[in-house]
Amino acid sequence: LAIPIQYQFAQMFSEGVASVDLDGKSQYIKPDGSAAFPATFDSAMPFCGGVASVETFHITEPPDPRPSLCRSIRVKGKHGMINHEGIYLWRDADEQTWNGPCT
Repeated sequence: LAIPIQYQFAQMFSEGVASVDLDGKSQYIKPDGSAAFPATFDSAMPFCGGVASVETFHITEPPDPRPSLCRSIRVKGKHGMINHEGIYLWRDADEQTWNGPCT
């Protein structure tokens, strides 16, 4: 076992790092399990071509309480692209609103 099992979700390693979720936040780790850089996000995708798509957001509307297969939430935040140092190369200037993940 190279990395202790502690994450709620983990992507495959891509370009030397993997995005993982722990306690509702996403970050990038190296193959030894250490943090690739200190930044955390609400959502983080794998790196491709030296960049990765990330999101920071907060919930604006809770899930619909009616039973359904997927209860989406409304979130407000920013999308962005980061480099391998965790530095934003591009980020929304203003907060956007979109449907968040299903709960």
